[in-house]
Amino acid sequence: MTARSSDVVIRSRRGRLLVQAAMVTALGIGAGVFLQSWSVIRNSALGRISDMTQLPAIALIVTLVAIWLGVTLAYDAWNHRVVLGPGAMTIHDVHGTYAVPYANVESVAEVPLGGVGIAFHDPEQWLSSLTIAAELRRQTAGVLRHAHGVDVLLAAKKLNVSGAKFVELLTARIDTDKG
Repeated sequence: MTARSSDVVIRSRRGRLLVQAAMVTALGIGAGVFLQSWSVIRNSALGRISDMTQLPAIALIVTLVAIWLGVTLAYDAWNHRVVLGPGAMTIHDVHGTYAVPYANVESVAEVPLGGVGIAFHDPEQWLSSLTIAAELRRQTAGVLRHAHGVDVLLAAKKLNVSGAKFVELLTARIDTDKG
């Protein structure tokens, strides 16, 4: 989907995601090296395999797990974007894409731990627009509605604007849509 000039596109903070992935990888390398040199581990079966092969097997395994974890964390949010287009808000994330007409947005507010919560007048209308993972979102929305009074929670790390700015942008679109 190509954004029109009238669309406001809000993406994840990709630089922050890369830093997080690099930090997880660096910590994994450090932990792997530490575990490789730890005498208890060196005397284990994996430590003996490491000695036989002359490869730091423990350090390599821990490092590979850390790299996998870092990439998974970054991938989860990398392509996340919110498009505030004319008439509807479209959200793309790791679980698919959905569009919500502004008329269905009941409320939008910042949440205390960072990010934005959005409540809908008719959650079923939102759920019917999902491309995949409708049941997962239905369950998540139920928990969020009970705990915070919202159906969707957009984490701060997935927005390249502050929560207050996002609320301002979405509220302006809702007001414009009402005419």
